[in-house]
Amino acid sequence: MIKQIESTSANRFLLLGIALLIIGLIALIHPLYVEKVLLWIIGLLMIVGGCTQAFKGLQSGERNDKSFNLVAGLLFVVLGIVIIVCWFYLLATFTLIIGILFLLQGVWTLVVALSARHDQSIIVMVLSGVLSLIIAILILARWPMSGAEVVGILFGVNLIFCGAAMLALGSALKKTVPAVVEGHAEPAETSAPAETSPSAEAKPENKGGS
Repeated sequence: MIKQIESTSANRFLLLGIALLIIGLIALIHPLYVEKVLLWIIGLLMIVGGCTQAFKGLQSGERNDKSFNLVAGLLFVVLGIVIIVCWFYLLATFTLIIGILFLLQGVWTLVVALSARHDQSIIVMVLSGVLSLIIAILILARWPMSGAEVVGILFGVNLIFCGAAMLALGSALKKTVPAVVEGHAEPAETSAPAETSPSAEAKPENKGGS
């Protein structure tokens, strides 16, 4: 059971690392479209969430719950449409949000790296955390003059380093699985010698015939 849990966690980190590497490379190839695509994704998610909440309100029997879900759902749909249509005017605000997220990500990565203390992954994770902090400082220091192309390139570089950190962490977890399993393995039960009953040990005495 422990081996399956550790192996599943390691595989998730590896898959996440591969996905981040691919997205980071795409961001480096097309840096101008990074913020646009991210804003469109956010808008689509808000539209889908709003439609879901409005549909939930239509199925609700209570009047207050129905009204709240319908109003909230329609509001999310409208905001999602505004983000998709007017994405160009939201670039400065979104750039600020990206800078803050990079700052939080860098702090979180450093905390995880220092608490995990894996010999092989801690160096990559520390580098990823430091790079995230540097990118956050560069974006926030030049805001709102940070260009979309610069933000896209920094976003791609950050994702590549994050993917490398996730791959290193997943590889370290995979190597610790045998050690964890051996540490929790129960010692093999030694078969106890068969006990013989006193009646079996006593040999019948042969009485000679008269």
